[in-house]
Amino acid sequence: MDSNTETSATLMWDAPTDRTPATEYVVTIYNIDNGKKVQSVRVKDERYVFKKVIAGARFKYEVQRLDVHRKPSETVVITD
Repeated sequence: MDSNTETSATLMWDAPTDRTPATEYVVTIYNIDNGKKVQSVRVKDERYVFKKVIAGARFKYEVQRLDVHRKPSETVVITD
């Protein structure tokens, strides 16, 4: 996690060495307090800014690499 404030969280990760133009990532965000999924988005870059809908809530972030040329990666879990 690059930065984390009351209203936003910036997630950044390293690009894999075998990155291709088809590489994309699925970022899934869960509210830790109630266990519900808040958001799931596909992004092309190794960065995502999440605008928190509930200030002060705790969130769990999962990032998974998808690529049509390779198997999906293991999910990386980050909590705040």
